[in-house]
Amino acid sequence: MKSQKKFLNMFFFGILLLVVPLSSFAQNVVNNGDGIVINSGAHLVIGGSYINETATQNGFVDNDGNMVVFGDFENNASNLVFANIEAVPDGKTWLPSASNQSILGSASTQFESLRVSGGKKTLDNSHAYVSGVFTIESVFDLNSNVLELENGTATAMVYNSGYLFAETTPIPGLGILRWNIEAITGNFDVPFGSGNSSFNDLNLVLNISQVSSGNGFVDFSTYPTSSENNPLPDPATSLDPFKPDVTIDRFWILDAQYITKPEAQITFSYTDADFNPIQESSLLAIRYNENSVSWDDRAPDGVVNPSSNALTTSTVLPSDFYKNWTLTGSIPEDFVYVPNSFSPNGDGRNDYFYPVIGNSEGVQGYYFTVFDRWGTQLFTSEESLAGWDGYFKGVECPQDVYVYVFEYYSVLGTPKQVMGRITLFR
Repeated sequence: MKSQKKFLNMFFFGILLLVVPLSSFAQNVVNNGDGIVINSGAHLVIGGSYINETATQNGFVDNDGNMVVFGDFENNASNLVFANIEAVPDGKTWLPSASNQSILGSASTQFESLRVSGGKKTLDNSHAYVSGVFTIESVFDLNSNVLELENGTATAMVYNSGYLFAETTPIPGLGILRWNIEAITGNFDVPFGSGNSSFNDLNLVLNISQVSSGNGFVDFSTYPTSSENNPLPDPATSLDPFKPDVTIDRFWILDAQYITKPEAQITFSYTDADFNPIQESSLLAIRYNENSVSWDDRAPDGVVNPSSNALTTSTVLPSDFYKNWTLTGSIPEDFVYVPNSFSPNGDGRNDYFYPVIGNSEGVQGYYFTVFDRWGTQLFTSEESLAGWDGYFKGVECPQDVYVYVFEYYSVLGTPKQVMGRITLFR
């Protein structure tokens, strides 16, 4: 095959066809409107990208075998690429490259079954579908887009390694796993990951005990926030009556779109960075009721498992199943937490350096000072939430290690002094 565009009219019967280069460059396959039929037991292996185009008709693939693509998978035709998908899909598409791969194009793709392994995979198309089974063996970045599982069973997603990455906020758009869950009970595991480890450290579980009614789906997502819990999920406009300093720096979305929503328990996994300095054993789940514009019409609840950094709610009734969730807790009364690093880069996260106090109203005589390694006083404050922004006399301070001194009177009136080092990252 030539690397330039050409019509394809190929049938594969129980054979292994390798579309690979003779040189060090992977070769692409561009389908300009013909059909490719891969029969049961056959393999089509493409060393480069597969690009689906349209001419007098749309290019398509009738896959009853195995299609292996080492480059990007791109669809620019006005169809969903795969044709004649059975009630129990038997065609498999595998993206196994050790390098990064993308699913992209001007049109969506409906895979029969999809397996991702090796290097990072990115969904660069606004919407992709999997009719059969989605197997995860690498990082799969949803990238503010929607991956939809049309198979409603709990086994529609097989997790072996890696994770789903959905850390974009509502501002650029959430990365969403949409699952067309059928009227069945069971555990539906969504293997989200924070990107700070090699596994699904944000695994989310929806344990359905009473089925929903009517056709519908559940959208799953999660994203991190600033220490002030910004940005808030739509349509919430505040966190009241809960306070940001005792609320985890993360939100979860479980948007059940049914006539009658399911009855279920939810298990939220979180990272150490999400809840520090909150006392982990005090965490409870809360959700936003968009009808009553309230976070507290359902009492905060849940049981924490510190060994796995997870919290499981009590049973959530259909009438209480709203989409936006987070965890709130408390800080010990005389607790003072001073971070060991900050990054004043204007991204809204960790931009200011100051002590976090469990009971700021009870602390008196607040005096906080920052020095450089030569003893120059760079910053001082007598107000508990006025932090250092990494500047001195209007000039950025360089990346370095600095010294702080924090003096105060505890809630019992005892004078306290905390000293330490802070690393400024640029």
